[in-house]
Amino acid sequence: MTKQSDIGEAVKNILESKFPGCSVYADEVREGFKPPAFFVELIPATHNVSTNFNSNDLTITITYLPRTYTAEDNANVADEIKAAFGMFFKVGARALKIDAVSFHKTGENKEILQVDISVKYFDGLEKTETGDKMNELHMRTVKEEDEQTWECQKSQ
Repeated sequence: MTKQSDIGEAVKNILESKFPGCSVYADEVREGFKPPAFFVELIPATHNVSTNFNSNDLTITITYLPRTYTAEDNANVADEIKAAFGMFFKVGARALKIDAVSFHKTGENKEILQVDISVKYFDGLEKTETGDKMNELHMRTVKEEDEQTWECQKSQ
C-alpha cells in the first residue's frame, strides 16, 4: 500500500534535488521559514472499487514562495517542476503516473506560484483471512460426450 507520507517524502526529495537552495516544508508551516521556499500539500480522495483494492485520486499542491518576485523566475521554476516530475515519479518501488499538471498564481499581487499535480493510482487492500483453510482438495474429472463435469470434494 502506498502511504501519503511516502508520496510527500518523494515529492520533497524531488524538489530538494532540483532546487538545492530552497527549503521544502509541509503546508501547515506558516512561520519561521526563509524564502525561497516550497510548501507541499497532499489532497486525497479514495474510492473503494472492490473488496480487493482502492482507487486513489491525489492532488499534490506545490506552492513556491520566491525571495523576490519576478515573472521570469516563476516561469523558470514552473518549467523545472514540470521537467523534474515528468510523466511518472518514483515512490518507493512504485512509479506513479501523473495525469495532469496545472499552474496558477496566487497572493495579493499574484506573485506566488502554485502547481497542482494530479495523480491516480490503485492500492490493494491488505486483508487478514479469518476462516479455516482447506487442507486438501480432491478433484475428479468426468468427461461425458462433449461436456466436462467437475466434482470437488474437501477432505476432512
